Amino acid sequence: MSGQGHIGTPFVRSLRGLSFFAGVAAAFIFMPKLYERTAPSVWRYTLEHYQGADTQLVLLGLKAVLALVIYFTVSAAINAALSAYGLHLALKVMQRDSEVIEGPASLRHQRKSRRKMMVLGVIVVVGLIQWGLS
Repeated sequence: MSGQGHIGTPFVRSLRGLSFFAGVAAAFIFMPKLYERTAPSVWRYTLEHYQGADTQLVLLGLKAVLALVIYFTVSAAINAALSAYGLHLALKVMQRDSEVIEGPASLRHQRKSRRKMMVLGVIVVVGLIQWGLS
């Protein structure tokens, strides 16, 4: 890269924006419900094991941790689902291309189509790895 950071295509940016806002919305909706169920246990545990600790600070930390866990879980699930769907569509196009083949040169054409499918799969996997590392 040229030192300007990862900009990405408009499609990738829109997917990241979608996963960001879905993660924020899910954290906003589900964090209070999850907090209600876990806060009493964390409060009791804190009082039993850390008598001098400020329980309000611990409960605030619990809220932050729960919000981050929900955000990253939803964001990763959406990214994985959209990536899998994109791969499914690409493979479907390549499969359709290979099913149309007829005639004496079809075996050679099928080999080329399989190579295209393999190259496309490698490109998608490398793209996903780069996207995950950025």
